[in-house]
Amino acid sequence: TQIVDFQLIWDLGIVLVAATFGGIMASLAHQPLIMGYLLGGSFVGPGGLALIQQYVQVETLAHIGSIFLLFNVGVKFNFNKIRPFMRHSIVRMLNCCAALYAACYFWFKYVCNDAQDF
Repeated sequence: TQIVDFQLIWDLGIVLVAATFGGIMASLAHQPLIMGYLLGGSFVGPGGLALIQQYVQVETLAHIGSIFLLFNVGVKFNFNKIRPFMRHSIVRMLNCCAALYAACYFWFKYVCNDAQDF
C-alpha cells in the first residue's frame, strides 16, 4: 500500500495558486515575475496568513526552486556587461573594507574596555 500525504499536496497547491496570483499581479504592475512569485509565497507562508501546515516539505521544495533560479541566472550571466564597472567596484570595496577595519580598530582600542589584548 502507498501512503499519500494529502496535506503536502494541499500545501503545494496553496503555494502554486498564491505564486500564480502573485505572478499575474506582478505582470500587471510591470514588475519581474519572480518578485510576484516570491511575494505570493511569502503571503501564504508563516510570515503572512500562515496557510501552510507542513513547512519542512515545502521548504525543501523552495530550496530546490532556489537552486534552479540561481542556475538560470548563472546561465544567462554575461560578464561583458559588468566589465566596465569592475575597476570602480573593486576600489569601492577596498575603501569600504579599510573604513570598516579602521572603525573596528578604533572602537575596540578606545571605546571597549574589555579588549585589553587588542
